[in-house]
Amino acid sequence: MDVQFGIEIEKAELVDLMEENGRELKIIGGKVRLPFRGFEIHTMKVIPTRR
Repeated sequence: MDVQFGIEIEKAELVDLMEENGRELKIIGGKVRLPFRGFEIHTMKVIPTRR
């Protein structure tokens, strides 16, 4: 599944519910691809680009 934001993203990570143990996700063309399989729930931490 791809997620696209209305702002530029500096970094995106898959994290646990405490926003720890981050696994960095690739940002390609302003989109983040999430590695979903059936019946999964993910928490993503998104850091926007500062201007």
